[in-house]
Amino acid sequence: YYLYAKGFFTIKTIVQKSIDKGRIFVYFYPEIYEYDPELAQLQAEKIRKKHNYNSDLYNFLDFVIKDPEQHKENRKVYFNPTPLHKSIRDDDIEEFQSIISKNNYDYNYNFEYSFYERTLTENPTPSLIQIAATYGAIHIFKFLWMQNSIQFDDNLICYAISGRNYDIIHICEEKCSRERALLFSLNSHQHELTDYFIDFIDDDENEQKFGGYVPDEDNIYDVLSIEQLLLAYQSANYHIILPCLKKITFYLDNVENNIENRYYRTFLSKPIFDLEMFRYVYSHKNKNVDMFVGYYPIYLQWIFA
Repeated sequence: YYLYAKGFFTIKTIVQKSIDKGRIFVYFYPEIYEYDPELAQLQAEKIRKKHNYNSDLYNFLDFVIKDPEQHKENRKVYFNPTPLHKSIRDDDIEEFQSIISKNNYDYNYNFEYSFYERTLTENPTPSLIQIAATYGAIHIFKFLWMQNSIQFDDNLICYAISGRNYDIIHICEEKCSRERALLFSLNSHQHELTDYFIDFIDDDENEQKFGGYVPDEDNIYDVLSIEQLLLAYQSANYHIILPCLKKITFYLDNVENNIENRYYRTFLSKPIFDLEMFRYVYSHKNKNVDMFVGYYPIYLQWIFA
């Protein structure tokens, strides 16, 4: 919407993209209806027939058609429009407690899915404490954390890392997995946090998993396991990949035809979109290991077509 509002593309482009993408159609329904009322009505009927009447997209379409002006306002703000969500974003503990009390919400209450939520999370219906962690709402987070009934899992620390509030991150460390946090920091390119969580790695355990490779003591990332390096590779985290090319090469050259080769095949069949990097990795393919299992890397698809 922001790019459309700034004139980066036209309503014609929106219409073309919306033909087979229901979410885009509903999101720009007011503009599409103004541009071509007949087309808008036909597409709306298709969505109603395709989606169950109580589905998220169906209900979203119904709301947009009934109240297009409110939809436009929500779209401009582009946050979950509920007052409860806003109280967390503002870290307004008094307003938060008031809303919870008036509505008799449980502390493990989950927000309904919102098409206006700008923050992508693993859980489409996030909990109160997940949202508090995501938006760095330290006062509300501490309040929820102290509730005896509060429920969460190891993934809470990932929401905290997304929120980049170090106080919340350190609180989560008391009960959440640092290994899970390390993986998330690698995937999200948060190098300062990666360096922090690396300090908790068991060097001996990681070395045994890697089949005898001796880490470079001058490279702090050389203690990462092959699974961790693979995650960095798949997320194009060059800050980690480049210093560890020697270790990755050692692995590719020496992997045995056992359970470890599933990581090997992933290096070859799920490459990042970097042709030069793929060429380098491919040059170290091991002829003794079955490389492909049911699919081919994007750069080789044309060969087998």
